[in-house]
Amino acid sequence: MGQAEVGDITAPLPVIGLRGERKLSDRWTFRASGEFFFVEYNDVDGSFVDVYAGIDYRVLDKLSIGLGINSVKIDIDATKGGFSGALD
Repeated sequence: MGQAEVGDITAPLPVIGLRGERKLSDRWTFRASGEFFFVEYNDVDGSFVDVYAGIDYRVLDKLSIGLGINSVKIDIDATKGGFSGALD
């Protein structure tokens, strides 16, 4: 018969991040950000990378429209005894 192990943890994880915004003109703004987290602990090796870039156009004083792209990558590898697993 197979074995299953279930675990649950909620904890804040520290990320290293950069965020910036550049006004290109009175109506155009470029925004970008990136957050990175890497861990290597016991039998777990993993990373989390979140990158965003977008451009906004101010239509009115309090109304803008924009277009952006966001990439999120999670990569976790774990080995314990005879178990080996990965999440990409």
